[in-house]
Amino acid sequence: GERRGAAFGVSAFVKGLGVPVLKQLDIINKLKDTISAGSVNSSQGALFAIECLSERLGLLFEPHIIHVIPVLLKSFSHSSDHVREAAQGTAKVIMSRLSGHGVKQVLLPILQSLPTEAAWKSRQEALRLLGMMAHCAPKQLAACLPQIIPRLVDAGSDPHPKVKESAKAAMQDISSVIRNPEISRLTPALLAALADPAHKTKEALEALLDCEFMHAIDAPSLALLIPILGRALKDRGADLKRKAAAITGNMISMVSDAKAFVPYLPQVLPGLKMCLMDPIPDVRASSAKALGNLVAGVGDADKTTAADEGGVDGLSSEFGELLPWMIKMLGTETSPVERSGAAQGLAEVCRAIGHEKAEETLFLVLQLKKHVSSAAREGLLWFMSFLPAILNEDFSPYISVSLPVIVAGLSDDNDGVREVALRAGQVIVNKLGIQHTNEIVPTLTGGMFDDDWRIRHSSVKLLGELLYLVGDTKAVGLADVNDEGDNVTGMSSVARVSTTIRAHLGDASTNHVLACLYISRSDVSIAVRQNALQIWKSIVTNTPRTLVEIMKVLLSLLIEKLSEGSVDEDDDLVYGANKAGNNEEEEVGADGDNGEDIRIVASRSLGDLVMKLGDKVLPAVVPHLRQGLRSDSESVRRGVCAGLAEILLNCSRKQAEDFTEVLVPALQQALCDSSKKVCSQAARAFLTFFKLIGQRAIHEIVPSLLQSLAEGGQEAVMAQRGLCEIVELRPRDLLEYLLPVLLTSPVQITAAKALAGIADVPGACFHLYFNQIIPAVVTELSSISDKIELLEASCASSENISEADLEDKRMQIEFESSRLSAVQQAAASVVGSVTTVGVSSFISEVAKQIEHESSVKKRRWGCWLVQQFVSKSKADYTDYVLILLKYVLSRCAEMNRPLLQAVCECLQAMASHISLDELMSHVEFIRNCVSSTASAARHRTGTGNLLTATGEFLLPLLTIPKSLDPFLTILLHGLMNGSVPVREVAAETIGELAKMTDPAVLKPVLIKATGPLIRVIGDRFPSNVKGAILQTLCILLDKGGQSLKAFVPQLQTTFIKSLNDASRDVRSKATTALGKLISISMRIDPLLTELSAICMQADGNAVKASVYEAILSVLTEGADKASPTAMDRVQSVCMNAVPDEDDTVRSARSRCLGMLSAFMGPAQVSGLLIDLLGSGAADTNSTVQCGRLVSIGAVLQCAGPKAMELREEAFAFLLKGLQDDRIVVKTAACRAVGLLMRTPPQRSLSEEDRKGPWRAAGQAAVHTFATSLAECTSDSGSSEMRIYAISAIKQAAKNYYGATSQQIKSMVPPLLLATKDINLMVRYAADRALKHLSEAPSSSSSNAAGGFVTSPAMTAYIATNIAAAIEMKDYIRRILSKLPNDSEDEGNV
Repeated sequence: GERRGAAFGVSAFVKGLGVPVLKQLDIINKLKDTISAGSVNSSQGALFAIECLSERLGLLFEPHIIHVIPVLLKSFSHSSDHVREAAQGTAKVIMSRLSGHGVKQVLLPILQSLPTEAAWKSRQEALRLLGMMAHCAPKQLAACLPQIIPRLVDAGSDPHPKVKESAKAAMQDISSVIRNPEISRLTPALLAALADPAHKTKEALEALLDCEFMHAIDAPSLALLIPILGRALKDRGADLKRKAAAITGNMISMVSDAKAFVPYLPQVLPGLKMCLMDPIPDVRASSAKALGNLVAGVGDADKTTAADEGGVDGLSSEFGELLPWMIKMLGTETSPVERSGAAQGLAEVCRAIGHEKAEETLFLVLQLKKHVSSAAREGLLWFMSFLPAILNEDFSPYISVSLPVIVAGLSDDNDGVREVALRAGQVIVNKLGIQHTNEIVPTLTGGMFDDDWRIRHSSVKLLGELLYLVGDTKAVGLADVNDEGDNVTGMSSVARVSTTIRAHLGDASTNHVLACLYISRSDVSIAVRQNALQIWKSIVTNTPRTLVEIMKVLLSLLIEKLSEGSVDEDDDLVYGANKAGNNEEEEVGADGDNGEDIRIVASRSLGDLVMKLGDKVLPAVVPHLRQGLRSDSESVRRGVCAGLAEILLNCSRKQAEDFTEVLVPALQQALCDSSKKVCSQAARAFLTFFKLIGQRAIHEIVPSLLQSLAEGGQEAVMAQRGLCEIVELRPRDLLEYLLPVLLTSPVQITAAKALAGIADVPGACFHLYFNQIIPAVVTELSSISDKIELLEASCASSENISEADLEDKRMQIEFESSRLSAVQQAAASVVGSVTTVGVSSFISEVAKQIEHESSVKKRRWGCWLVQQFVSKSKADYTDYVLILLKYVLSRCAEMNRPLLQAVCECLQAMASHISLDELMSHVEFIRNCVSSTASAARHRTGTGNLLTATGEFLLPLLTIPKSLDPFLTILLHGLMNGSVPVREVAAETIGELAKMTDPAVLKPVLIKATGPLIRVIGDRFPSNVKGAILQTLCILLDKGGQSLKAFVPQLQTTFIKSLNDASRDVRSKATTALGKLISISMRIDPLLTELSAICMQADGNAVKASVYEAILSVLTEGADKASPTAMDRVQSVCMNAVPDEDDTVRSARSRCLGMLSAFMGPAQVSGLLIDLLGSGAADTNSTVQCGRLVSIGAVLQCAGPKAMELREEAFAFLLKGLQDDRIVVKTAACRAVGLLMRTPPQRSLSEEDRKGPWRAAGQAAVHTFATSLAECTSDSGSSEMRIYAISAIKQAAKNYYGATSQQIKSMVPPLLLATKDINLMVRYAADRALKHLSEAPSSSSSNAAGGFVTSPAMTAYIATNIAAAIEMKDYIRRILSKLPNDSEDEGNV
């Protein structure tokens, strides 16, 4: 009681002080805190206070109620009964005092607490409060039902039964605010559906469908209906979804105010979208229609701009995303069902949004026609299949833009797209065909001639349906068709249909349609043919009569279709007869290519027309075709040619012969057309004509083409093109006729051009006629060149020729030159056309011309043909490269310069066009061919002019400028890239060719050849390769001289490096090369210095000997360029090597000292000899003694008179050596005396010097050493010593015969004995020595002729030695008289 009294006191206090005191004293917040956190008594008291405040203040307390409601709801679930009872009482008072505005304010916190409140008692009381609102403010509550009903529905499924009961009770209370009588009667069923959706929804929907609404549906009614419909739209059952969609669509028309439906759109649209994607067509249709009705009814209720809400102009904000979503779903990849539903829904929406917006949407969707996704294209066509049926006549403005898209879809790669496209076409035909026939027919007839057979098939099918619709008929069976394609069972009916169609379409359109149908009867696709035939016999009674009626249109259409498409030059038009017998075997799915199928269809149709009407149609067809040949359009003329070929293909031989006068001019005109493609088509027509009448076709047409060629001008060009086209199709028959005509001598320019033209024709089979062509062409070229030479010679000797005759001859020369150029071009074209198959026959024929014995010009033109063949032919002649090389290189020793020039150009072409890797493998073969040809030329009579002043042989080919280039191209490639044997042969061949090359020809390529040789020799290759390169470099140095001065540093480095090679041959050639290099080098001192340093550092005796040989070679060729310092350095190195143990080193070193002495003064020579002689006594070291002996011999040989001061001492030293007991010393002494007996090696000495002091010194040496040499000859201690001794005697007899003849008695006996030695080399040396002793010096030249004259000294010896006379005479007769004057080792010691 106290708490209640306090509550009254508070309310009275507030009312007395005024409402602002609530805020000033913060009374409400304190009461809320007390309720939430206070004790039971405190909470109860606070609730009493709120109750009293609400009751006393009334409407003034409403602003504070919204803050109290949350704690009030919490109090319903308090643990104390007293608190809960106080809360209930407070709630009743508050709800009874609320105004309409207050209900709205309180509703929001109550609704928000339902899903979030955990205590069931609080939820229960909240639901009771909602029910109480129905009594306090029914009008305001009705406006809030859209927010209340969903929460009550959700509460109906609460887990606590009392909460469910409260929700049900609140629903019943709220339903009382519904004013619609029909809905009020259905309220129990509706509430049952809301309470038990799984079982009662169907009954509610059926009740709604059965109910006949007489009153508008108000907003409270919608609040009750929409949750049921929303649940049904999302149900699994198709029936529920269909009914819910139907009710939703119909309901919008019964709503009194469309704005009342706007709040419920978010609950309905998702369900309708889901139904739109449903697999059941009825569900999709109902949903689509509902969406359309919703857009129509609600669309204008709440329009906003797309910029404001992100929607689309003309639609409410709720529908703003509907159109974009539907357009997006048109291209979904998920399922065709979804695309179909989206298309149907979009079509219904387009109906609802008005004409302008629908047109904009249509064109937006049409952009999907080229989408990369087949799903998007299918979605577009689904849209096109629904839109005509929904818009009906409103769709007619869009037929022209829609049909092409549908027809294009008929050829899509995707089966689903094609099926939907056909469905869309059928919809347009069935819905709009009667009213808009003239708009539909052009698109369908155009599709009948599309490249894709599917489009043709669908177009024919759609056209048939349209004609059946117009004619009010249906298709007849194929069994009722006769051979002409006429319907034999229903003539009268078909006649009526035909009349009806003609009356509806008009004559022109009907004739065009019939012409298209007739052509389609010959389609390459069997499906198209069958459909066209069925339609034809369903609307045509008499085929021949109909064909006559439509003949003009049919022919124009045939020519047009024959000329359509972009044909490549190599397209092969297959005419109808080629496939006529295989119709059943055709592959229906084969797609056309660039209009080829259409041309085939038109050709077949024309052939079928000729076959059906025969002679009746030809008089009408041929004039049309001839008229078409005069058209300015190339495509029309091509079509005419194709039609002409088809006519010839389908007419008989008799018909072709009867119409020859008409056909031949047409073919001639077509073959001479300015277009190559027209000529190609005409050539195919000619081929058909040839098959009909045989060779007569050639004799009728080809002569006129040749006549046009002879006339020249543009007509000749076109005639030649036509000639080439028919040769390509029938080469053997045409060539057998043409070649004898074209090759008749003299060959005219026009004939040559024709031959050149047909030579370029692929597959012309020229190789079968090379035995006719090659000889004729070569003969003609030779004849023309002879005529030109005679005319030029006649003009050159023009003393007794008048000016008119001279001008006439010049004109003849010009004409013959033009003819020569034309024949050359023809020959080049012929050989350039040689295929791999014809290579053998070509080479066989051209080889005969190259080896022609009597005509140089034929050999020249044969080589020229080979050059043209290699340059222009694309045939594979790899296996014949050796044969070509053999025949061409066999002409390189000819004396005719034009022929040699032809050979040079031929080789250049081979080096340029044949793979160098291939030619590289034939290097040795090239070398052998050139060598054998050069060898034959050397021994051929009349080749004196091939020898230079020095006696060198020059190969005639290599006297032609640039003739060495092709050889070098091949050889240098082999040198740089070949295997080791190839590199060796390539290097040797370069040297051999350089020997036989004119210096003027060699000079331009010296640098080109020398560089690679230097690069290769610097790499790690075997010695045989390096030796070959060094030998070639020596030849180039001899031939090139100063031209190689730029390479002196590189060459010098290369040669010095080669001195260290392991091969003796390489070192020897490097030594020779260094000597030759000195002739073009101006600085010898650095070279001598480097060689001296190498000699001092060399480890092996072989290398050391080679370095000494190199020094000797350098001194021999250029000692006069060396400074005294360099000479002293070399002398020092040589003197250090005197005691060397190796005989080869000693020999080389000794000869170096000898060469040095040749360029010293007498005092220097004497000093050198003193150093070598030492004390004059024999050295105990045999190695040192041998070195001194050989060195003294070399110095005496080269110094000559400059050694006169110490000559006697030197002779004595040598004589002691010859008498030494040591064999090696005696051998060295024999070698030294042999050097002494030789003539001095200096090139600077004149012949007088050699006969003067040097001869006196040599003769003195003979007298001094003769006896000792004879003794050494008979000494059996060493064969090597005996050989050296005998060689010394031979040199003495050869160079100083007078002094030697005086010692003959002491020399002959040991020499005769040596001829019987077991050692072959001893015997051979003795033979040579006796020959020079026995033969008179003046008779050496006569010995070459077979005579041997014994010297007086030998004659006297024989006379005085009776015992040796017989043996000596017999030996001279058997051996000496047969020995040559010189031998390979004539200079050896």
